Amino acid sequence: MDIKDTILAITGKSIRQLRKARGWTLEDLGDAAEVDPSKLSKIERGLINAEYTTIVKIAIALGVQLNNVFVIPYSKENAK
Repeated sequence: MDIKDTILAITGKSIRQLRKARGWTLEDLGDAAEVDPSKLSKIERGLINAEYTTIVKIAIALGVQLNNVFVIPYSKENAK
């Protein structure tokens, strides 16, 4: 896995964890961020390189600072 793939995977996992922590579905986040849920799914799985503006909209919808989208929050699941 190269650095680009690693960054996409970390960003996607972080967004998924933040979304699930709020109890939101992909559709909920899609509505809040005005991003198609299928695109969000691809972002969360690290399959596409989202535009900066899309990441900003996701962070705003989730109510987090932009830098929080690029780190994986600590959880017991991640510590395994």
